[in-house]
Amino acid sequence: MKTIQHPLPNEVIERYLAILRTPLQNIDLSFLKILIRAHLHTIPYENFSKFHYVQQFPIRKFYLPSTQEFLSRFEDQGWGGTCYPLNIHFSRLLQSLGYDCALVRVRKGHIAIQVNFSNRLYYVDVGYGCPLFQPIQLPLEGMMKFRKMGEEVYIRKRSDWTYEIDRHAEGRSFVQKEIDWKAIPLSHFIEDIRQSYLDTAENKVMRRLSATIFKPRYCYYLNNDTITRKNENTKEVLRFKNRDEWASKVYQIFGIDEVVALNAVHFLEKRNLNLFE
Repeated sequence: MKTIQHPLPNEVIERYLAILRTPLQNIDLSFLKILIRAHLHTIPYENFSKFHYVQQFPIRKFYLPSTQEFLSRFEDQGWGGTCYPLNIHFSRLLQSLGYDCALVRVRKGHIAIQVNFSNRLYYVDVGYGCPLFQPIQLPLEGMMKFRKMGEEVYIRKRSDWTYEIDRHAEGRSFVQKEIDWKAIPLSHFIEDIRQSYLDTAENKVMRRLSATIFKPRYCYYLNNDTITRKNENTKEVLRFKNRDEWASKVYQIFGIDEVVALNAVHFLEKRNLNLFE
């Protein structure tokens, strides 16, 4: 089933595991769960880095940082990324450790990981800003539901190779996507990744600032000038009027460098999207 090429060198594997603060263990489902949780607790989902890359590279060019650069950017500036770098590099780590894994398309504009363990397929996703803390065996029929960090996630089988993943908060659906449960090679995502950088009104990820990080007790979610802290029982929302105070809080919670955060604000302001009036 493997569709990912070029296993990581041993020194990169060791560096990745050190960042996750996770020593190597037996390659089984328990260790996979530990790796998923460590990734969600350590490396943020964020789109600040996309604003840097779109200014550094021609939009016509496919760009995905190497795993070494991905790790360096996290160490130096606190970057993680959106679904493409997060799930692609995590899948490379998993494959290099010995897991049988592949990439799958999630429409629209998303990528996830399929892990084959003991002839059973599991859905893995560390790039959705979603509390998917373990490998998920998708239902053979009907629907499955789970609740974590104040969010409900429904996964419904639509056909033999198609599932709907529907996220709810406060009793309302706020995003739905369709999982195409067929393994495909990374080369099939080149155009998807290029499209993700287009600065268009339809591409919402390039018209706002967002970040998510999970901690043992809370989920922190950034949407432009607000930061929400929530779990199953509580929800607190901070709204900022001062950009410097906001950037300081972004660094404190998400680990994203303050200069990077302010540059992202400036990127949006040049497109007449003002976070701080």
